[in-house]
Amino acid sequence: MSVKIHHNSVRQSATALKIPRTNMIRYIAAFDVASIDVTTANADVMKNLLAESTTMGTKTIFNIEQEKALISYILQASDINYGISLMELRKLAYEFARKVGASYPDPWNDNQQASKDWQLAFMKRHKNLSLRTPEQVSQSRAKRFNKENVDAFFANLSSVLGKTPFEPHRIWNMDETGCPTVPTRPVKTIARKGQKQVGSSTSAEKGTNVSLALAVSASGQSIPPFFLFPRVNMKEIFMTHASHGAVGVANGSGYMNSDVFPQFMRHFIKHTGANADSPTMLLLDNHGSHLSIEAIDLALDHGITLLSFPPKCTHKMQPLDVAVFAPFKGMMTVKHDAWKKSNIGVTFDLHHVPLLVDQCLDVILTPKTIKSGFRTTGIYPFNPQIFTEVDFVASELSGENLFGDEEKDADNQRRVLASGDAIVTAANEEVSTSEASTSAPASTSGA
Repeated sequence: MSVKIHHNSVRQSATALKIPRTNMIRYIAAFDVASIDVTTANADVMKNLLAESTTMGTKTIFNIEQEKALISYILQASDINYGISLMELRKLAYEFARKVGASYPDPWNDNQQASKDWQLAFMKRHKNLSLRTPEQVSQSRAKRFNKENVDAFFANLSSVLGKTPFEPHRIWNMDETGCPTVPTRPVKTIARKGQKQVGSSTSAEKGTNVSLALAVSASGQSIPPFFLFPRVNMKEIFMTHASHGAVGVANGSGYMNSDVFPQFMRHFIKHTGANADSPTMLLLDNHGSHLSIEAIDLALDHGITLLSFPPKCTHKMQPLDVAVFAPFKGMMTVKHDAWKKSNIGVTFDLHHVPLLVDQCLDVILTPKTIKSGFRTTGIYPFNPQIFTEVDFVASELSGENLFGDEEKDADNQRRVLASGDAIVTAANEEVSTSEASTSAPASTSGA
């Protein structure tokens, strides 16, 4: 308006408004092309036009309202998962672009994620996101099960419970475990005293893994099993021996990913009746497979609050890990051995897995066992002092906090955090987004 109405020079107006002169020229050109009368145009028209002409090396992929919505998704994902990695940020942006029908560069489809150039420009535009250095992330994760991380989790849990006092039948935990067709641990056998080796027939087959996803509540409830088969196409025979209500999907790998997790969420919603009028909390691990636009939408639409455990702490803090999966795996090995002896010459195949799972869950998945898992982890009844210094020292001495599998790629480390009202993140200090804006985005990748 300074230029169009008051006839000031472009340079004067740009200096007064602290806008780059090239940006000012582009804004003026946009008004001229659109033939808009700035003396009569309303605020919405002006805002939309400026949004369309605002670029960082090229036209932005999202308009102002879309970027606000994307920020909301990122904050949700960050709150759930103690920050998100730069790789996860780019994947969320790609999913969101497809969701809203935004026009984006073809390479995004090839990589199933936004470009690094888009990421740099985006982080520079949004100062409510902060970026931790890779070194800080490594220092935090070097000691996974420690007082700082545990306190951070219980602070987050306390905050959630303070906003919504969930009843025990509305507090759930979900997790996956592997069910290999060939057990990794043989059944222990009895031998003559002094005999050093005990022979036991084993399958020559390498075996394949079927993933089992379960969900249990603090009141002792559980939902039917959810199976993931390592096949490209799902076949009816896979679920021949499955229990009533169980669901099976095939996804090639047999492991949970961001494409399959929304299917589990629908299964969970169906059997728990989660909705906006009956809020539900779902505790889950910190894996990136649980982060997607679709999963977040399902949670928001059905009143589900997602909260994850700190990285590498589920062996101590997750009810399913603590109370259910260890005895379940032991019984699966015993059942598999018994099946093999009763079916000599028959290969134990994928469709046999649900049969043994059903037999084991009938014994293991009792209300008493489930409730003990929530109690001993301090989730319900809420007990943030459940872990003592003795527990943390024991973890150090056992070596379980060693980080030999530490992620070396900085883009895969959980670095992007929401600032301001974000939930507590343990053992890390935030740094400014200047780190994310050291190079200008290329014009071919979108901003």
